[in-house]
Amino acid sequence: MIELGDIKAIEFECKKCHARVTRLLDDWLQHPLTCSNCGEQWMLRENIEKIREFVACIRQFANSELRPFILKFDVTPSARASNGKD
Repeated sequence: MIELGDIKAIEFECKKCHARVTRLLDDWLQHPLTCSNCGEQWMLRENIEKIREFVACIRQFANSELRPFILKFDVTPSARASNGKD
């Protein structure tokens, strides 16, 4: 189980070439619209607001002092983690 306060960054991975880009939640400057490696379009510009809201929601709920409960997520280990790869 992880708490939202444990989330420090969000990683985007291209399905086409598997290049990755990581954005820190505390230092989120821009949204990756396309893969920086192969140019594959990742999201449409109209989806940017949804990403902003998602990041803002994580930030808001990560501060446990603002709510009377603890919010945790049970996550499935990734194939890389379960194979011992990073």
